[in-house]
Amino acid sequence: MKIRLDISRSTIIDQVMDLLEKAIITGKFLPGERLSEAGLAKQLGVSRVPVREALIRLEELQLVRKTYRGREVVRFSSDDLRDLFEVKILIESYSASKGCKTATPQIKKRLRRLVDRMDECLEPLDYPKLRKVSDQFHNLLVESSGNRKLYEIYLTVVKHTRWTTHTSLERPGRLELSTKEHREIFDAFESGDQKIVKEVIEKHTLEVQEQVIQALKRVENR
Repeated sequence: MKIRLDISRSTIIDQVMDLLEKAIITGKFLPGERLSEAGLAKQLGVSRVPVREALIRLEELQLVRKTYRGREVVRFSSDDLRDLFEVKILIESYSASKGCKTATPQIKKRLRRLVDRMDECLEPLDYPKLRKVSDQFHNLLVESSGNRKLYEIYLTVVKHTRWTTHTSLERPGRLELSTKEHREIFDAFESGDQKIVKEVIEKHTLEVQEQVIQALKRVENR
């Protein structure tokens, strides 16, 4: 497989991370396939340092694991993903429904700014930034609950789901729709309507989940 690096858009480590992550998700690197630091570094035209750092991050996301042979791509199932997304929905919907009644004006202002920045990332498209801002938005929704322990649990859960971002956004028009859904979540949050907050968060997350599951099935059926 040939993949190219564009050093003008983000840090080298981030780009290596994104390329390897997408290669795993789309099945270009198969479950059980060995990932050589030296081989990847040569292919990408970079030193082994950013490759090593990217592989460490992928280990944290449980996409890569260490074996006696080095590192290899892990096997993940659709059932695993459904379980993780179920927990994600429960935490986000509970936190946001609580936070929409108790959040300070400062938190609401930060949330509004984040959804505005998502729109700004669409033209011209800045995918790495859009992805980062989206993560910040969801983190802040959970943080708005004021429950620090719940927030810590949430960060652990989403560490294992956020590698799916590529697959959930690949469908034509999905980037724009996802940005619109984030604004709907904010509007419901700002209105203080707990029922609507839960509904729009569940709808958004289930859409992401199904996109990811379908992408995984395409890889499994190859």
